[in-house]
Amino acid sequence: MSSAALQDVDPAPGGDAGWPRREPVAGVPAPGLVQCWRIVVSSLDPADLGGLSQDLDPLEHARAGRFHRFEDRRRFIAGRVGIRRLLSAALGSAPVLSSDGFGKPFCADRSVEFNISHSGDVVLVALAAGFQVGIDVERQDPISDMAATWRRNFHPGEVAELDRLDKDEALFGFLRCWTRKEAVSKALGVGLSMALDSFQVSTRAGEPPRLLTLPPDMDTRWSLRDLHPAAGYTAAFAAPVQDLTITCATLDLGNGRRGRP
Repeated sequence: MSSAALQDVDPAPGGDAGWPRREPVAGVPAPGLVQCWRIVVSSLDPADLGGLSQDLDPLEHARAGRFHRFEDRRRFIAGRVGIRRLLSAALGSAPVLSSDGFGKPFCADRSVEFNISHSGDVVLVALAAGFQVGIDVERQDPISDMAATWRRNFHPGEVAELDRLDKDEALFGFLRCWTRKEAVSKALGVGLSMALDSFQVSTRAGEPPRLLTLPPDMDTRWSLRDLHPAAGYTAAFAAPVQDLTITCATLDLGNGRRGRP
């Protein structure tokens, strides 16, 4: 249950220095390497979306059209186009995507594993080969009935830790716990269908992210890592593999970069 071995990972929490702008990487990720990509959707205007929408398939077009709010439609389009561009570069051809029984998209040939999360103006994508990955990002917005939520859903050990926090720290403790647990659940491919009280993660400020207790049938060899994609956001990455190298970069979809890669 170790944390990932890190190289080139966000040295400046919340700052662009840790997420430099890069082009999609050609070739399947090397063994033990995880690529974490950030897309800042606030830089995309309606004209950008018009060009990016050309990269969507018919089902994605239809789904995008069902979003009434521009911000929701922008996040969806940016996420789907970003995934396609990253996978096209990794595979050398357009990816064939499917989805499992929990709605999680994946490459049909499983040559590259990926996961996506979005909140507010940030979309995060994790790519790897040979093992599943999970990523989650949450904007640090006030949450109603937060204490009731963690007492109803979280592991007793996490509840005990969160109940000790004062009002000013409670939101950050809750989001640390939530994003870590969500990343683990997504790496298992089950999302929130997994009972969140069936495993425990560390929650204290300044404490390394770790899996503390696991269900009996869950592999103990995990990497769990906090990410800092932007000020005002909490994020985490997880994978059922140890000794990983994680890189972070920003994928720029705006500024006229339209069309298929």
